[in-house]
Amino acid sequence: GEIAKLIDEGYAEIAPPTSSERLWYLPHHLVLNPKKPGKLRVVFDCAARFRGESLNDKCYQGPDLVNKLIHVLIRFRQGLYAFSCDVEAMYYQILIPPSDRDALRFLWCENGSVVEYRMTRHLFGGVWCASSSTYALRESVSNDDVHPQVRDVVCRSFYVDDCLHSADSADQVVQLALDTKEVLMQHGFRLTKYISNVDDLIHALPPSEVENADKDLDFFPSVLGVKWNVARDLFRFTCDLEIPDFVTRRQMLSVVSSIYDPLGLLSPATVRGKMLLQEAVRMKLPWDQPVPHELFREWKHWLNCMNQVGELCIERCIKPWDESECALELHHFSDASENAFGSCSYLRCVSRAGQLSVHLVMSKGKVAPVKKMT
Repeated sequence: GEIAKLIDEGYAEIAPPTSSERLWYLPHHLVLNPKKPGKLRVVFDCAARFRGESLNDKCYQGPDLVNKLIHVLIRFRQGLYAFSCDVEAMYYQILIPPSDRDALRFLWCENGSVVEYRMTRHLFGGVWCASSSTYALRESVSNDDVHPQVRDVVCRSFYVDDCLHSADSADQVVQLALDTKEVLMQHGFRLTKYISNVDDLIHALPPSEVENADKDLDFFPSVLGVKWNVARDLFRFTCDLEIPDFVTRRQMLSVVSSIYDPLGLLSPATVRGKMLLQEAVRMKLPWDQPVPHELFREWKHWLNCMNQVGELCIERCIKPWDESECALELHHFSDASENAFGSCSYLRCVSRAGQLSVHLVMSKGKVAPVKKMT
């Protein structure tokens, strides 16, 4: 199973006898992702408490080195040509000093007997892992002999282990992707699951490391949770919300929270659901009591509208021409009412030939506070 893989790969080892005071045993469990059938992940519960204390309480979280998800996605939309990939088992590539490994012990049953193991690499569940792993990744490109553009990809285009990068030319994308792959491989970070709208890059990589070798028009890989139609270079949004016979305030909150839209490209639609949830809050309804018929009727209408969002496609690239070939303008709009308020930003590009391109960069919409304000 997954524990056997940890041991075979050297990510965990048999724990030797010790009298160290820095001794801790971690409970662990398996996590299944319904969107990734067949993929299992072992998570160690570093927040588990014993006598009121946990391992995470005793460890420093470290500085927040992870790029903001919104920033990575917006930069991903800037260039006409793009690629994405991720680091294979990123946390497991970072060694833990032997002096700290006894704090990461765990028990496993083999052939009817209990065996003590300890992790030799970072693990999922540790409060320190995101910061330390991101630091190690960036240290791999800190040398002066690393090309500045490769360093820029590693430092600005990664969200933990996911890389999203775009450029104005196909040749630049190919060169950057291959150079970044080579540099990181020298430090033990293997990039894989490549997705790109540049055929030359896909052909230059081994098939085992490519996610979209066939360029199928119905292929919608997920880049940081956003569906990307690579063949048409479009973002696609899908909602498959169940139409219930009744709804409670708790269920309304669950549905509204389940819609993933980091750039706010759906906010004109999602804000309506938030307003209906707020109406249930304003009525002071219990969490598990069905809402009144009139409110439920509006809720069903909103669910039907959201299920039609699957027909919505938005262009990934917001800057179709090189910056030297066009004039760029950012236009911001905001408005408010008694029910909600929002803002949006558009990028307006005017080419030297007079061609015009306008694209929504991102937006945000929120419901107005329950307590009225002047």
